[in-house]
Amino acid sequence: MENYRIQLEPGRYYHIFNHAVGQENLFLEDKNYAFFLEKFEKYIVEFVDVYVYCLMPNHFHFLIRVKETCQTTLKVSDRLGFNIVSNAFKKFFTSYTNSFNKVYYKKGSLFQPRFKRRLIEDENHLRNTILYIHNNPVSHGFVSNMAEWKFSSYNTILEKNTPDWLKSSEVIGLFDDVSNFIFCHSKNSILSDTLNVSDSYE
Repeated sequence: MENYRIQLEPGRYYHIFNHAVGQENLFLEDKNYAFFLEKFEKYIVEFVDVYVYCLMPNHFHFLIRVKETCQTTLKVSDRLGFNIVSNAFKKFFTSYTNSFNKVYYKKGSLFQPRFKRRLIEDENHLRNTILYIHNNPVSHGFVSNMAEWKFSSYNTILEKNTPDWLKSSEVIGLFDDVSNFIFCHSKNSILSDTLNVSDSYE
């Protein structure tokens, strides 16, 4: 199930994604990608563990787990799916947009109003979502091999040069070892029956 109303609950895994408004791009230069991750670290990593990510010119994907210690009690309507994590994302998007607009002399919204989230149902779904996110640049035709894309966690995990907030060892553990991590990504499959994570994703 995927929409913006799903509550982000402690201990649960979610695929988080959002798109730029209209024909806009979120990133115009390489430095924008790094700045986006800096803002993400500032506003979001206090509340979530991050497993993988991929930043594309006009959209992004994160696979996160809401921390057990995260409190979800903001005084807003639960039926709208808001909580402290959702509020942190809102602040993150606003901060990045304000900086982006100032640098590039733009006005107005940059992101679609409500980011989407999909609850990860089981471990197969978790692994296949990792594969889907890392394969995004290939499926969109930007590169022929996911290792060629600079703005995802795929190479970062393999190079063992990860930021503190990226759960690289846990990601490798989901595939048993590095060799199987690479093999499954090359086949874009974990060779088991699972939910098709590509359905309706950007």
